[in-house]
Amino acid sequence: GMAMDREYITGSILRGGQIPSYNFVPLGMNDYTPAEFTWKSMPRPERLKEAVALLQQAGYGPNKPLKFEYLYRATGDNPRIAPVIQQNFKDIAPWVQAEIRQVETQALYDALKTKDYSIADTGWVADFNDPYNFLYLLDSRTGPMNYGDYTNPAYDALLDQSALETDTAKRSAILKQAEQMMLDDAAVLPMLTRVTQDIVSPKITGYTDNAEDIHRTRYMCRKN
Repeated sequence: GMAMDREYITGSILRGGQIPSYNFVPLGMNDYTPAEFTWKSMPRPERLKEAVALLQQAGYGPNKPLKFEYLYRATGDNPRIAPVIQQNFKDIAPWVQAEIRQVETQALYDALKTKDYSIADTGWVADFNDPYNFLYLLDSRTGPMNYGDYTNPAYDALLDQSALETDTAKRSAILKQAEQMMLDDAAVLPMLTRVTQDIVSPKITGYTDNAEDIHRTRYMCRKN
């Protein structure tokens, strides 16, 4: 995650207003400010040095290279992003060897469910506007959709605690604590938040941008 050049991917490759993500829960969720990777403010060269140190602590190096495959979907922007991700990993050190492989969407999700992958791309669109709709994916009891088999009893306990909390601010604080925990554990590597692009006539009033991109016409008017 430290090696990913999110700003380059969003600003130079995609250039569609996508937002670099250092958080798992996207911006725009009701009554919630996301947690972030603690190293977000670290310049990328320092991140790469830290990544080298961590990998060496894990036993990797010139005599024991880290080899893995990045699996990605053949749809949308993914074929444009994957080579950048490959290079980002190689930027860490010559002995970090990432291969990329493009597959059809169904094949990728089959691999995720059977845990037949090293690193893979995926995405999530919330069913409703609440941070829990993202965080429950990492609950050890979620089942096949917990693609990385993340298991942390303390994380599960925080989600359970949030379900019993009726105070909105306290509930949000509990969920943010859970999000920080899974980010610290590197349970997933958030890359970017996608955006929707709507063309709205200046004659239309009552249009309000929102995370769900739902715009009910009963609230809109057309100026003559």
